[in-house]
Amino acid sequence: MKEQLLIDYLEDAEDKLRNKTEKLQRMNREYRESFDRDLRQEIDSLRKELRKARSEIVEMIYVNMDEFRCLHKYFPDLLEVFFEDDYLGKTLSKKRWLLSFQNMKPAELQAKLMQIRGRRTMLRHAKKELRKRGRTEVTKQFFSTFPSLKGKVKAGMSREEALSVISGIDDSLRKDGWAIMVNSHLIESAIARFWQKVEIARAEEAAVLRNVEMARGRGTVAEHNAKNKLRAAQRRMRKAEKKLAHLMMANPEFLKNLKKNTGWTKKGAKNPLEEFARTIKMKRVKEKPWLEHMNKKLS
Repeated sequence: MKEQLLIDYLEDAEDKLRNKTEKLQRMNREYRESFDRDLRQEIDSLRKELRKARSEIVEMIYVNMDEFRCLHKYFPDLLEVFFEDDYLGKTLSKKRWLLSFQNMKPAELQAKLMQIRGRRTMLRHAKKELRKRGRTEVTKQFFSTFPSLKGKVKAGMSREEALSVISGIDDSLRKDGWAIMVNSHLIESAIARFWQKVEIARAEEAAVLRNVEMARGRGTVAEHNAKNKLRAAQRRMRKAEKKLAHLMMANPEFLKNLKKNTGWTKKGAKNPLEEFARTIKMKRVKEKPWLEHMNKKLS
């Protein structure tokens, strides 16, 4: 296959992350001995490179969502090796929830979501209860109010430890809920909410841009402050657009169908959401040639 596949990219990314991480460890040891200012700057720069590399890995997962799910379907043991990798594992595991398919009937889907919401509400109450207690440890009395947490949270555990455990459970439930949302018709309502945030961010950016134009020639401080506000507004806009793009990419079929629409509303105006969808680039996988390539690669 001519194009680089996700599996090939992950192999390269693992190698780069390992080299950079090992280099960072060596530099940290040197710094502890010398406290050299220039070395400190190099360390900070390398850390930025590592954050950028991990962010790129996440982006590649979304771009190659088809292959990510094909790997899970046909080669789960191979994919698990990457999940358990010392350098890739932490980043990849944050997106494991994208592999959780929930093919349910509408009534079952609603019931499952209600169950998840109910459990998350219970966890919020448990956190409030822990924070308002005078004692710094979990007592047996806590489980009389929240019996479902017994076994996960233990008596005698510090309040901070218990809050951390509960936050982990809540995070897992949140991902379960999103896994249901993105693979069902409910994705439409989620996309509508995210699109509203994008529109708000774009409006804010446009307003700040006008302020920058008005500040031109009014003095260095005024221009500087206006430009700082513009950069902040642009960051918020890019963040909102990226979240919306990732949500769409989590359901490649939905995105594909959205792109197929004509892009025009009944009033004759272009549909801005569909126009946004067309800017999103994803790689699709034809399973048969992909399987042939993978079997040759692994043989």
